[in-house]
Amino acid sequence: MNNSLSLTNAKHDPKGLKNPKVTTQGQQLPTKSKLYSSNGTKNYSTSTDAQQPLLQLGFRINEKLIGTGSYAKVKRCIREIDNKEFAVKIIDRDKAPSDFVTKFLPRELDIIRILDHPNIIKVQHILETKSLTLIVMEYASNGDLLDYINKTTRLQESVARRMFRELCDAIYYIHFRNICHRDLKCENLLLDNHLRIIDPPPSDNKKNMIEKKILSRTFCGSAAYAAPEILRGQE
Repeated sequence: MNNSLSLTNAKHDPKGLKNPKVTTQGQQLPTKSKLYSSNGTKNYSTSTDAQQPLLQLGFRINEKLIGTGSYAKVKRCIREIDNKEFAVKIIDRDKAPSDFVTKFLPRELDIIRILDHPNIIKVQHILETKSLTLIVMEYASNGDLLDYINKTTRLQESVARRMFRELCDAIYYIHFRNICHRDLKCENLLLDNHLRIIDPPPSDNKKNMIEKKILSRTFCGSAAYAAPEILRGQE
């Protein structure tokens, strides 16, 4: 991983903080990405693997794993028309719990398909095969923030300041859309020339929670980062 990130010289446009109706690039917030069909997902119900539907879209999978979990793995893929690198998250619905497949996964897909911000990893395509859900997204070439800190042992103040400002910008954007991330941690902050948030978990509607004074009762996030009272099941 490259330790000489060019974050200190990167330009930052804070328009998203001043005017919540635009992104930091000054673009109107989309209601749905034009990359998706009416139901938001391209279906390949006759396919049984990840390669076939991706090839039909012009992507070639690199078999080397970027990350892995209980029922999901992430690999690099190449868009053949321009050799640009992307990442593809491959979720095996047959291995996942039924409540995740029927409740949490659809909510996650609804969220990630509408996010469009320079400090959030953007989803390009969502595909479904007979048993897999494939999420093609931007690829951050410098890994995550935890790996970067472990390699460099510390951040220069100018770099940390820029990262924190970009993180606040992205959080403001998702909060304006009534989305709570609920799993912000170094492993979910990726790096290229900027800091990029990834993996917003299925979220409760922040506006409804505030107006109705409702507390979220669903555990969400990572146990290693959770408060002790959450792990004990206290309210």
